[in-house]
Amino acid sequence: MFFEFRNRNKTIKELRKNKCYTVKELADKVNLNPSIINRIDSLKLKEVPEPVKSKVLPFLR
Repeated sequence: MFFEFRNRNKTIKELRKNKCYTVKELADKVNLNPSIINRIDSLKLKEVPEPVKSKVLPFLR
């Protein structure tokens, strides 16, 4: 809960780079297509659609 409040204005790319994940590595961990990760990469955490956000968020904590 506190993670989301602190980082909701950061982009997915920033959070992904902080954890040293490439697009392909994160997509493999989350079981999503890399094109979906590329599509949300420039979005802020608060703008990401809920189904994708719930899958990605545990790996970016």
